[in-house]
Amino acid sequence: MGIDYIQAEMLLHEHAYKPLHGKVLTVGRQTVSVMPSQLTTLLNAYNLPRKSDLIEIDRTTVHTHLNLDQMTDSSFFTSFAECTVQAVDISDYEGAEILHDIGLPVPASLTNQFDFIYDGSTLDNVFNPAQAIANLSSMLRPGGRILLHNWCSGHSAAYVLLSPDWYMDFFSLNNYADCKVYVVEYCAVPRVWHYDPLVVYSGQQGYECSSIESPSWCAVICLAEKGDQSSSHVNAVQKHYRCGKVEPYLSNAVKYHDSPRPIFHSRTVLSPPPTKSISTFNTLRLVCDWSLPASTPAAVVPPAPPC
Repeated sequence: MGIDYIQAEMLLHEHAYKPLHGKVLTVGRQTVSVMPSQLTTLLNAYNLPRKSDLIEIDRTTVHTHLNLDQMTDSSFFTSFAECTVQAVDISDYEGAEILHDIGLPVPASLTNQFDFIYDGSTLDNVFNPAQAIANLSSMLRPGGRILLHNWCSGHSAAYVLLSPDWYMDFFSLNNYADCKVYVVEYCAVPRVWHYDPLVVYSGQQGYECSSIESPSWCAVICLAEKGDQSSSHVNAVQKHYRCGKVEPYLSNAVKYHDSPRPIFHSRTVLSPPPTKSISTFNTLRLVCDWSLPASTPAAVVPPAPPC
């Protein structure tokens, strides 16, 4: 579980649109692979002020490299946001403040408690991810946001692999105010694709799946914002088995497509040209390619895929 360069920039991209604040929950302690100098580059790229210069060194997470002086997840978030940070985990082996199995029902004391929830690869490591995402949703306050990063293909250590459609359908059926879904294609140099299920055939709007075709390891990053009327425990039906029932999937796809929330694109590299989609149905559009020239002198290329 962690925060690498791509997740870090996506978090800052969202913070620039709507500032993170209040109570942040991480699902497990996160190993932060972004170094302080790289964080400074990203903050400058987004014209964001540094809120705190205090950097606590991570001595707790099992994937940290002690010789690199990596920062804690709490130090990462509080460097740019006015917030407090807690972690929930099944045990205290990495110092989580809240001990709870997210595959089990959430107690009332944890519902509607958090303004932002970050999962850096937990849903793909639990036996019942549908129950887990419903539980995380119930822990989020109305108006709160959740960012999830989990594997969807290729990764040998994942317990389960979850498609982009799975996230989009869950948040759509539970009437979230907004949802943005991305696929990170971990080639030699990573690329990020935006998944938009809204398609138009012969002048008619439709809802289509992602259907990824790529030889590379791929992960999904999903950002969703909870609304006042959002629910948490409504189960979606896969597109192929809806028997022609397109709602509320289609209307919410239109809503998310028209949302004022900007589509992610890195501010450290040039925007990519039109590129053939890795989706059979052309529902994935390339929005970031780190093989392109840097747009800032201090830009870095994200590393190989994390564990």
